[in-house]
Amino acid sequence: MMRRLAAFCLFLVLALPAAAQTAADLGPAATTGQAAHDGFAERTQRLHLVMACGNEYEFVQGFVLASRFGKKGFPDDPNTPNLNESDLAAWPLTLVLGKAAVLADASIAPNSTAAGRPVCYGVLAEPTAVIAAWRPLARCRSPDDPPSYLGQPDSRGRCPEARALPRNASAQDVVNRVYNDWFGFRFEDDQGPCSSVAYVFVPPGDSRVQVDMTRACLARQIRAVLLDDRHGPWTEEGGIVKPEVPGTDGVPCLSEFSGADVKGDWDMGVLEYTRIAHVLYRVGERGHGVGFDVDAALGRLNTRFLSLRSAPGNATAREQFNLVFSCGNQNNQYGSAIDTVEGTGSDPGVGRYNNDGAEELHPSGWDSFWRFLAVLLILIAAAAVSFGIGAAIAAGAMAAGAAAAAAAVVAAVVTIIIFGSVLWASIDETENHLLMQNTSRYLKNKLMMAELARAGNREAFDKISDLNDDVREWLLKRMQRIAKEDFLEYNAKPYARLSHFALLNLIDYACDVRWNYDLAGLQRGADAPCDDKDKAIVTAAAAVFDLSAAKAAVGSLEGRRLIPFRRRAEVNKQFYDGRPLTELVQGADTMIGALQVWTGNNRFAPTGIAKPETFGQLSFYSTSRYRPDPMILDIAVDKTTPRVQQYRHFGREAYVSGNGWLLTAGGNDEGQPAGTSLIFGIKTYLLSPANDRGVGVPTTLMTRARTVTNSDGTTRERNRVTDFLRFDGTAEQYGMEEDKPLVTYSHNNCIAGAFGCGLRPRLPADFSPSCWTTIDQHFYAIDGHVCPALKDPDDRGDVFIALYDHDGIDVDGSSWGFFEVAEQDRFGRSLAAFIAAVKARNSGRVADWEKASASDKVTYTTTDDRTLEFEAEDEDFGADRRACGIVNHESDARFTISAVPAAQAANCRSVGRRIFINLDDEENPVRKAEDGAQLDDLF
Repeated sequence: MMRRLAAFCLFLVLALPAAAQTAADLGPAATTGQAAHDGFAERTQRLHLVMACGNEYEFVQGFVLASRFGKKGFPDDPNTPNLNESDLAAWPLTLVLGKAAVLADASIAPNSTAAGRPVCYGVLAEPTAVIAAWRPLARCRSPDDPPSYLGQPDSRGRCPEARALPRNASAQDVVNRVYNDWFGFRFEDDQGPCSSVAYVFVPPGDSRVQVDMTRACLARQIRAVLLDDRHGPWTEEGGIVKPEVPGTDGVPCLSEFSGADVKGDWDMGVLEYTRIAHVLYRVGERGHGVGFDVDAALGRLNTRFLSLRSAPGNATAREQFNLVFSCGNQNNQYGSAIDTVEGTGSDPGVGRYNNDGAEELHPSGWDSFWRFLAVLLILIAAAAVSFGIGAAIAAGAMAAGAAAAAAAVVAAVVTIIIFGSVLWASIDETENHLLMQNTSRYLKNKLMMAELARAGNREAFDKISDLNDDVREWLLKRMQRIAKEDFLEYNAKPYARLSHFALLNLIDYACDVRWNYDLAGLQRGADAPCDDKDKAIVTAAAAVFDLSAAKAAVGSLEGRRLIPFRRRAEVNKQFYDGRPLTELVQGADTMIGALQVWTGNNRFAPTGIAKPETFGQLSFYSTSRYRPDPMILDIAVDKTTPRVQQYRHFGREAYVSGNGWLLTAGGNDEGQPAGTSLIFGIKTYLLSPANDRGVGVPTTLMTRARTVTNSDGTTRERNRVTDFLRFDGTAEQYGMEEDKPLVTYSHNNCIAGAFGCGLRPRLPADFSPSCWTTIDQHFYAIDGHVCPALKDPDDRGDVFIALYDHDGIDVDGSSWGFFEVAEQDRFGRSLAAFIAAVKARNSGRVADWEKASASDKVTYTTTDDRTLEFEAEDEDFGADRRACGIVNHESDARFTISAVPAAQAANCRSVGRRIFINLDDEENPVRKAEDGAQLDDLF
């Protein structure tokens, strides 16, 4: 077993320079939905082993930098240009999650626990490179060591000078010293679990250094990162410690004059700490060794990092921030469960925060008094202004001859509106923050219930239980709303990942603790039976995830998709300007990451394998029990059956696929999701950030063509917007965000079956004149088999395209056009037969098309005899259902998901095996497999 595991691990780990990062090969892409479903465990093990052991330099360096300088505290250094980013120092939490996942996976090297054998391996580099990269990480070095980007040896005096690292130490001795320094806890602990991890590579003739990681060492590393004194809800920039609180960063309020320096967004961290904690609860070893370090890590997580919890009078996250009375975000809660109930938890950052931050979190009596006066002055000023305006209006009305009583009424109404707007104005909290905060609260409350039950404190248990019932009610109503309307931040970049990660935490961990006082303290981890209350939570969350998974499946081709989205509009231009669609760093489409984990298809990802910078996207999906039904996965990986899907939520989405091709409608621009509430229920979005607006993307035709040949003869993956035949739409730049243009590609709704129309038709960047044949004026036939920009590499899904471009195919300023896609097998792969079919159905129409503008009605008959009348400027063919096709919206929060072929999709009914979802009764959500579908047991 160990020999096979060693070969498997070494197969995964790529040898790179000591300071480089190691990617993960997820294995071959699945070709059927069942294979994708069944191969999930192997893919996730491949990923987790590389996360746990394959990026040790990145892990240790990140830990050392954060421990010495604090999060984001690494100073800019012009002498080390690869390290002069102010936010380089960051706790390596994603890799911690990978290490925890390996510990919790009993199927990985099951014999390693008793024997103390390595569970996985990591290859570093040649000895010279290892010494240069690793030596600066040691706490104590020789006096003649050259200056390091880490500065002097650790100033906290943990390492006696007598133990300075010898100047002539070998590569493996250097690495072992670094591990012993940072993961030994005692300098005399030479026999600690991480003290002898490095040695020269075994195969003959290979001198690279390797590290062997045991389960005990992985557990010790996790403990070291989480128990570091500098680790907590704060940043250290320029030597100044700034506290972090949950919720949107920089929430304004009129009465805030303290100059506070408190950062938001801490709930993003809590989301990840919550997953790490629950994965650690699944580690089987208890007692000494692994269990000792895991328990220590869990103790710190529960008291310091899982700081989103319900306390008396504070059950759920604040949904709105009143500009006068509720400034800023709610504070964190620390300490034990009883500390939370009694309000005695101590902030671990007290004494380290800068003055403004400390004053904001814990205002003095004088500060509270001055804030009260500030509020009073604002109210007096608002009253005076509103009264003055009202009086002026009244005076004008009386001068015009209006009755004094009527004028007085007008003045009073104006005064109330203006004064009330100042007094009651409230800003909406954003959707992803609400989901992150309330899911984290729910799960931490459950852990506190277990803690209080074990302590025998029934009264405190009941208080937390009652508060958590409020959170549970909120979550069920919110998930019902998402099902009905879709996410307010639909397809958001990057916020969709945060909302979906929050739901995954519910799916995976809501059942871990019982609601019954007598049973709560006895249960921990995955073996806990699930209460009906939690089954409702898990069912609703999984149902919402099914809807997202089905959308991603039908709207993607081999892991690529292009979708309209709401929030972070500035990244729209980035993708149009050449950023790969499959690049899973900030501002990415999270469901592309999900599809990579669920199906193993990384073909169009940069380098074709999972790069370390993508691990943060992938790891939530890989550590989750949730996998889509094989039917959904089959729709994602097998595009031989034509499909049709449309959505109408706050915007519109539509997808049509055939054998080897996908046509996606880019949608329209929409307003912002979060606004400001005024008096009398008036809602305004004038104060909402411009980049929160919903934006459209080009309508695109994707095929299985895989590569683009650059002008210098090199090739790259076909994964950019400009690599596809498309309609750019209006391409309106409507603002700027920190010097980044905000662009929406709107009026992109026109697709109907294998037909698309729109404004500004554009060819792929590498399109060749040899690809087309002229049918008539500005009307062309394209043979995908001879066109590299469209060609199916396996000759299984080649297409013909009839393209009308009103201004000519070679004119960059083309105004409008349309095209039809047809699979070549329908015409015996004869381009002449296809052209004859197109001409026979549209004889005499080209002259009318030439006279028409984008706003005129145009008629075209497809080769499957559908006659379409449309306006290229803004056509959506009247699709008015919430969802129709693979996902079918029946009513309110009631849906079906089935593998409906395109020919039957217009009926908006499920066909054959299906998933039935009904969240109409939020307390009793339904998610069940019918007619042969399979759903994994999540309880």
